[in-house]
Amino acid sequence: MSEVKFQDLRKALPAPDLLDTVSDIELRTRAVLNLLFTEFKLRISDKTIPVDPANCPNCDRLVGEGKSPYCSGECREISAFVRQFRQALVTNAILGPEKQAALGQKLWYILGGGYPRRDALVPERVRLKVIEREGNKCQQCGAKATTIDHSGSG
Repeated sequence: MSEVKFQDLRKALPAPDLLDTVSDIELRTRAVLNLLFTEFKLRISDKTIPVDPANCPNCDRLVGEGKSPYCSGECREISAFVRQFRQALVTNAILGPEKQAALGQKLWYILGGGYPRRDALVPERVRLKVIEREGNKCQQCGAKATTIDHSGSG
């Protein structure tokens, strides 16, 4: 991807400060991709990294005996995101808001924030019914339930 397209992507993404200031879940899932530039300092590189089959291709830790080349499910998820992101860059699909939202949602999940877009699709009456059914308590940590996803604080 050329530097011009890379800059186009940065301009097409909503600012990362929207993560905490807007309720529009579409904008928030797209804005999370901006963290790749602001927090993780994403850069374009044509450099090929040599792969050692005994080590995880994501984090380079030693991989035990097993069918997966990755050391953990987390490394497998991160590598899948990177492949999807790269493919979207090559095809220019990354410049579309729908693809940005999908990749942002995946990145949000990897960073430990759950799927906020999924929660927005659940009607309020259903959310309240599930919380009531579970005795108004989070089934994972036992705290008072306010959402139907533990990562949403209860």
